Amino acid sequence: MKKKWSLKLPKRTPPSPAKKAPVQSTEVLTERTVNLITPGTVLEGKVHFDRNTRMAGKVQGSVEASPGTVLIVTDEGLVEGDVHGDHVIIQGFVEGEVHAKTKIQIASGGRVIGNLNSPSVQVDFGAWFEGECHAGSTPDASPPAG
Repeated sequence: MKKKWSLKLPKRTPPSPAKKAPVQSTEVLTERTVNLITPGTVLEGKVHFDRNTRMAGKVQGSVEASPGTVLIVTDEGLVEGDVHGDHVIIQGFVEGEVHAKTKIQIASGGRVIGNLNSPSVQVDFGAWFEGECHAGSTPDASPPAG
């Protein structure tokens, strides 16, 4: 006669909801801290961003990003005009002057036709740059008055 085996599992109790600490002002959701300019979007004129921004659309005019932010022109992004920011990463195409208070990075596949002005400039392998580069000094990354 074969013996029947049975396995007794302890009763599962639903987990008690853990008390979450309240969100502090420095802990803000990502969706609230990043501007997304999607492919197919065309902006004309003077554009100002006050948060970290990923640009996959097209801007015809100047782009300004607030201090402490990162502006990323993605591989689908296009800027026809000057760019002023704190930290600028170019994966797409910029035709115009690029001014950054801390750093400019042209990523592999990124293209810039215009001058660069920043204390730190990084041009990755596979990037394309045509213009003058002014690096190593503190630039005036603020846009011209007027």
